[in-house]
Amino acid sequence: MSTWSIVRLAGVFSLLSAATLITVIALGITAGGEGPAPVDFGDPEVLRRLAASGSTGYLIEVLALVAPALGLGAGIGWLHVAGKDRGEAQMGVLLWYIGTLFIVLQDALEVAAFQTLPAAYLAADAASVPAILANGDLAGNIIAILTVVGTIIGDLGILLIAAALMARKDKVSLFAWVGFAAVAGRVLGLLVPALAPLRMLGFLMLLVWVIGLGLLMLRKGDGAAPAASRT
Repeated sequence: MSTWSIVRLAGVFSLLSAATLITVIALGITAGGEGPAPVDFGDPEVLRRLAASGSTGYLIEVLALVAPALGLGAGIGWLHVAGKDRGEAQMGVLLWYIGTLFIVLQDALEVAAFQTLPAAYLAADAASVPAILANGDLAGNIIAILTVVGTIIGDLGILLIAAALMARKDKVSLFAWVGFAAVAGRVLGLLVPALAPLRMLGFLMLLVWVIGLGLLMLRKGDGAAPAASRT
């Protein structure tokens, strides 16, 4: 497969990932969600709410897993956009891949927990409830840890890719600031409880990043990076 077609295919995966994430956000808002956040599977009220969400809740969880999985196909294109011979771009894409694999694992565990714990809680007798909630706490803690690790590693990669984009001498370099804003919102919203609303803003900025660079890859193919960025 030629390099040109790989870059363009990366643009397709980028846009598919963005479309899936937009669907997740729209369905979550429609279902009364409060935006992206780790699920507390050890909370009885949360388990009852998840059980009541039925097929819609399950669809949200599955699509939340599909979105980053599709996004894995976009990273090679980001490398070409930022300059495939630039060290910061290479390291950035590597870190982003590692972080995204943590996120995919986190989402897979969340789908598994959604499939089992709410129904088990509703069907449990009084003696079984503490064990189910303990398993829910364990699952929730593992998911939260994977979320933090994946977000920090992946967003560090985005910072490095954004730094490489700043070296471009065209309008695409403006995407560097979109990347910086996305990372700031996602990380601060995740680590600082008082700034939790910023996490949704960070996700929206990440969508701008993914969609914009995806369109660029589709339009320019291997011409995504100017000659100056390849030297």
